[in-house]
Amino acid sequence: MSEDATAASGVSRATFYNKPLLAEYVALSKSEAVGNRGATASRAELEEANAKMRRLMERDGELVLALADNERLTKRVEALEAMLKDARRHFEGMPRGRVVPFGKDGK
Repeated sequence: MSEDATAASGVSRATFYNKPLLAEYVALSKSEAVGNRGATASRAELEEANAKMRRLMERDGELVLALADNERLTKRVEALEAMLKDARRHFEGMPRGRVVPFGKDGK
């Protein structure tokens, strides 16, 4: 990837090295824009690649949200388990016959 391409795209060189599909997309897009007859992809193929990249980014966003939700729920489960353990400790040693369940009306 040339310096001109990275500067014109506003994307760092490291990103192009880490995302070869992006580098290829920019190169093909540039060659088609200048009318390079040696271009290996048509405009339709570039649009399809662009749509695929959008879908992948959306999926990645959904995965990040799912991971955050999973972490939140894991912490909630841990907190509830700690509350249950504390409640069980509170009733430890108490004779079972003395624990009276209350009905819906509190009697």
